[in-house]
Amino acid sequence: MWKRQWLFHAMDFQSLMYPCFTICRICGIFPYKMNASTFEFSKLYYIVSIMAVCVCCVLKLILIYNIVISISTQNFEEIITGISNINYLVLSCFIIIITQVLSGPQMRLLQTVSEISQKLSSKSYQKMSKLIHAKDIFGTILFFLQEFIFLYNRKTFKLNNFTILIKVSSLYLHILIFEILMLYVNCVCVLKACFKSINDNLTHMQRLVVNDIKLCVPGLICHIQRNQILLKLKILKKWHLRVSDTVQMLNTIFGLQLLATIVTFFINITFDIYFDVMHWQDGVFINFDMHFLHMFYSPIAYYVIKMMLLVWACETGKNQAQEIKTTVHDLLNNIKDEQIKNELQLFSLQILHCKNTFSMKGLTIDATLLTAVSNQLFVIIPEYIMYIFFRKNKDAKMKKWQLFHAMDFLSLMHPCFNFCRILGIFPYKINILTFEASKPYYIMSTVITCVCCVLNLALIHHIFISKIINFENVIENLESLAFYVISGFVVSTTHVLSGPRMRLLQTILDISLKLPSESYQKLSRLIHVKDIFGNILLIVKLSIFFYKILELTYSNVLEAILIMYLELIMFQMNMLYVNCVCVLKSYFKRINDNLVYMQKLVIKDINRVPGLLCHTQGNQFLIKLKILQKQHLIVSEILQMMNTIFSPQIFAIVVMSLIETTIELYFYVVDWKDGVFINLNWQFFDILLTSMVFYIMKITLLVWACETGKNQAQKLNTTVHDILNSTSDEPIKYELQLFSLQILHHKNIFSTKAFTMDASLLTAVNNQLFVLINKMYIIHTFYYYFQMMSSITTYMLIIIQFVIMSHSCDEKSVTYIT
Repeated sequence: MWKRQWLFHAMDFQSLMYPCFTICRICGIFPYKMNASTFEFSKLYYIVSIMAVCVCCVLKLILIYNIVISISTQNFEEIITGISNINYLVLSCFIIIITQVLSGPQMRLLQTVSEISQKLSSKSYQKMSKLIHAKDIFGTILFFLQEFIFLYNRKTFKLNNFTILIKVSSLYLHILIFEILMLYVNCVCVLKACFKSINDNLTHMQRLVVNDIKLCVPGLICHIQRNQILLKLKILKKWHLRVSDTVQMLNTIFGLQLLATIVTFFINITFDIYFDVMHWQDGVFINFDMHFLHMFYSPIAYYVIKMMLLVWACETGKNQAQEIKTTVHDLLNNIKDEQIKNELQLFSLQILHCKNTFSMKGLTIDATLLTAVSNQLFVIIPEYIMYIFFRKNKDAKMKKWQLFHAMDFLSLMHPCFNFCRILGIFPYKINILTFEASKPYYIMSTVITCVCCVLNLALIHHIFISKIINFENVIENLESLAFYVISGFVVSTTHVLSGPRMRLLQTILDISLKLPSESYQKLSRLIHVKDIFGNILLIVKLSIFFYKILELTYSNVLEAILIMYLELIMFQMNMLYVNCVCVLKSYFKRINDNLVYMQKLVIKDINRVPGLLCHTQGNQFLIKLKILQKQHLIVSEILQMMNTIFSPQIFAIVVMSLIETTIELYFYVVDWKDGVFINLNWQFFDILLTSMVFYIMKITLLVWACETGKNQAQKLNTTVHDILNSTSDEPIKYELQLFSLQILHHKNIFSTKAFTMDASLLTAVNNQLFVLINKMYIIHTFYYYFQMMSSITTYMLIIIQFVIMSHSCDEKSVTYIT
């Protein structure tokens, strides 16, 4: 009996499976006893198996509970580790429970495999034993080594009764999953050997038939030979049917365990590679930390070998089963006996009906599964790397940002975005290269908008109920009323349009990726200066005004803070619009530069190449033209979108600037009339100078950006016509004509709801200012003389009344004497 169980020299099914059965019995998942060639249930082993399963499940539930309550939501790595451990514990418990529940069907399966494998030769068993015994024994040893290396190198592992119990149960689950997989692989190898034996017998029959044809035996095959072939064919067909039924039984019984094992493998190897990326990011892998290498390479190698062994066994088994079909058809082509051909056709139909593939509940176990797993890993790993790169280097990237050295759209807009976020009008977060709405920032923006609107309404109400003393107070009240109404409108509109504005910024960010870094560096010299020093100038201007005009009281301080906040919001919206205009202007310039470069190429080709352009050059030219045409179309649509989104705010800001400038100049005229400016009142001079400089610079900058942007867009039409005049190739001329029509169709001008933002606006504003100032001066002079005439008239009426009263008194006295 002992000789039958020698290593690598198996003679039957039991000696072949002896190492696997022994290890499974030690693990408690083999509650059977072998009586000769039959499997029988053993009460003792079954009770031990149930107890082992219950103890493991209880310990794993305790461990899952401890993991859940100990995970810190602030530590991302801790969350990932906890998820990995929980997934493994849940799936391993599922495997051990299913194994225990299916112990009865599993015993019947082993009995069936044992019976159908009795027809295999001893040589087949010896060949299989070299693989099966090696993998069962050395695979288990390798598994234990890997587990002990992991536990030994684990720095956080502390010896106590509970942790030892947990580690022993984890080791038990690992070995249990491994042995279930090895048991399945062994059964697949035995069934593959059965298919091979059937195929070899059919091949031998084919050789006999071919030899009979070559010998030209009269009647080809005698009656006795034909009966022997028919009998052997029926035996092989019956054996094939039984093996095929066993394959389906194997798929049904081991389907759930295999599915859970594959999922466990995929999860574990994914998280192991993820932690490898994490360590590589932290510099550990680069420094060749042997502690980490041992913990990484041994599990990865173990999982990969296990997966490849499973797929290899199932793939070769499926191929061996499919070879029978080819052999049957070859035999069918070489035979002429109708009865044998009929039997072979039935055999062929049986093979087609029995799809002998090794599968589980949702997947076929073959090379496609390995390919799918590999593809998924190659998809997930780059996503991990991208996420970690951006998460780890987010702060580093922010530190690399420098003034006047922008490299992209985000670094160009960095000061503007930060000022807007401080003011609460930037309710977005930037995730890599996308803008996303942020709930905390949006709630803060809503609260700030509501508070500003309420305070504005309160101040407007105060202006209406205040007593108007003279004409100057009326003008001041009208100025304040206009400021609070317009600024409240700007704040409300800015908050309402935060969603469309986010989409606009995202679109500009997407197209600006094609701009070179040199363009951003040139833009940053202007944009960073105006964003930073413009805010400083505004704050200084308002501080001077409040310091010299207002008294230090609680209500005045609150009003000053509100006015400063509203002025900053209007200024930031203006600067954000100007920044977007500058980026679009740079994009128009880039398109124009590309067209100019293409024009130079065309002129060179005219001077050198006969026929203007060869076929290849013409195609390249057309492709580039279409690309530029598409880019121009996208930028033109963005320009229209920007006009729509920023139109209400820019219109209100321009009107507000016009009103403020007019009122400031009016007060200058009034003070000059009263002789104050001639006496060089420096308090009034400082306020006037800072206010006028600020408003003039703001309007001039806005008009300059829009005017130069419009001119840059219009240059494209001239460049396209120059190229059109320089080429004679018909397809290129047709494409240029379409480009020209597109440019004419899109009137790329920066405008608001009421006027176009260009030099004509600045001229109109200047003219209106002079007209308004003259009118207000006339009104003020008329009011001044009206007050003087009113006083004179009042004094004259008093004198006349006094004279009349005196005459009346004289008449009364004369009458009394008489």
